[in-house]
Amino acid sequence: MESSPFKPCSGSHSPCRLYKVCVWHRRIFLTWKMFCRLLSFTQLKVLDCSDCELSSWTNQFQAYFGKLPALEQLSLNDNPISSIPTAQGDNSSITSAYFSSLRSLQLAGTAISTWKDLEGVNDIKNLQWLRLKNTPLACYQMMMRFL
Repeated sequence: MESSPFKPCSGSHSPCRLYKVCVWHRRIFLTWKMFCRLLSFTQLKVLDCSDCELSSWTNQFQAYFGKLPALEQLSLNDNPISSIPTAQGDNSSITSAYFSSLRSLQLAGTAISTWKDLEGVNDIKNLQWLRLKNTPLACYQMMMRFL
């Protein structure tokens, strides 16, 4: 039987009323079936996937979580993600449809090391808060203050 951190809604609730999911400290291997279940969480506002060994913004985060219409807070702390690429050319209009409600993005403890690595956050139109604590970028900025 497939092990999934995302459980389908039971009963006659449609759409699912779940608003917060925390799946930190786990390896997540999302199958298509699990992805479809996650998209049924149309009311989901808070998703914490800290320390889940997820590494690709485009192939994992944007593809799986970017279409959740109510998602306001996404915590990706302590994942090996190294950049949030910006959309190029024809993909720019597609990318702007992702994360339409996202206001808070936590990337503490990731591998983000330059401001260029964060260019893609400009595609998240409603983003108000970005956390970069314990990243190579934040550590470099701290070090430069004291030189």
